[in-house]
Amino acid sequence: MPVSELEQQLEDRDYRVQRLRIETLRRVGYGVRTAILLAAHGDLDFALAEKLRTLGCPEETALRILL
Repeated sequence: MPVSELEQQLEDRDYRVQRLRIETLRRVGYGVRTAILLAAHGDLDFALAEKLRTLGCPEETALRILL
């Protein structure tokens, strides 16, 4: 497989992973900008992110806790 094909496959995979992370965060109540910002952090605790929003934690406070 040519290197360019492999690179494209990796980029496509990374894009899909990021999109899934953003969609997951949006589903639990984060706004678009916050979801994008949080999704960029590979070590994000998604369970905590969801729990914070479920318990009614304001988005700005959740962002400070998670980052």
